[in-house]
Amino acid sequence: MFENKTIVTIYSGDYYISSDPDVVICTVLGSCIAVCLYDGLMRIGGMNHFMLPRAWENHVSEFGRFGLQSMEIMLSKFYKMGSIHSNLKAKVFGGAKMLDLSLADGESDVATSNIKFILNYLRQKQISIVAQDLGGVSGRKIYFVLEDSKVFLRRL
Repeated sequence: MFENKTIVTIYSGDYYISSDPDVVICTVLGSCIAVCLYDGLMRIGGMNHFMLPRAWENHVSEFGRFGLQSMEIMLSKFYKMGSIHSNLKAKVFGGAKMLDLSLADGESDVATSNIKFILNYLRQKQISIVAQDLGGVSGRKIYFVLEDSKVFLRRL
């Protein structure tokens, strides 16, 4: 499917950013969220994969596992590579209700909290969401092709 491309697989808590058009970033999602972020002018693209919207009190975060931290790290890397905020576009995936799990604060289920977080975060940062596939009950495998910023999705 992706002849002559380098496939980079990321896992929960990871992110990957590149300006190499021959890279395809892949991940598998359940209740987690992946944001495919790209700057079409600078031809920079990246994807993250986070588990929860934020850390709860007295919890030490593992690198990138929480949405707020993951998004801030990724944006910082984009800026360091020369990206301009107004050029950024997002494609957002995940948030399937795979299990009936609530967050430590009892707010709501993990999947719904992840979806609410990322939509609110991107709105506040004024980053346009040009594609999304969120919620439901089935997992997803996604491939983000940096050459043309297309995303291929397969339901699991």
